[in-house]
Amino acid sequence: SQAVQQRCWVENQTEQRVSQEYVFRVNQEYLPLCRFFAYVSSLGALETFSTREEGGQFFEVLHEITDRETHTKAKAKIQYNNRIKHTFKVTTGWQTRAEFDRSADFFRSDQRFIIEDGELKPIIITTKKAGERLPWKHLQQTVFEYQYAED
Repeated sequence: SQAVQQRCWVENQTEQRVSQEYVFRVNQEYLPLCRFFAYVSSLGALETFSTREEGGQFFEVLHEITDRETHTKAKAKIQYNNRIKHTFKVTTGWQTRAEFDRSADFFRSDQRFIIEDGELKPIIITTKKAGERLPWKHLQQTVFEYQYAED
C-alpha cells in the first residue's frame, strides 16, 4: 500500500496541544476506474470519498404497458414510452469498521453528487441495500448502484 499518514493538531504559543490529534491518511496507489463522490453530511459539511467501478454500467429498461384491443377484438398488451437509464455499480474496496459505519451518512444525505471534471453532478442511489461485511475477517466494504439525476 502506498498510503502516507500525517498527524496534526493545534498548539498554543507555548507549544501545548489545545486540540485533539487528527490523522490524515492519503492513499497514493493508482486506482483504475476511480470515482469521486461528495455529499452534504448530517453536520452540514461537504464530505468526499472515492470508489472503484465494480461492475461497470448497465441499462435499466423503463417502459409503460397497457391493454389494447387488436383488429380481431382480442385484448393484447402493448409496451410504449420505451427508454433506458444508465446505472453504475461501484465499491469502496475493503474499509475499516469506522470508515464503513461513516458511509451510512452518505446514504442518509438528500444531496449526493459524483465529481466529474471538477463539477458536482447530482446522483440518485438506486441500491436498496448497500455494503457487505465479513465479520469473521473484520472486513467490510460499501457497494452501491447509482444513476445520474439529470439524464
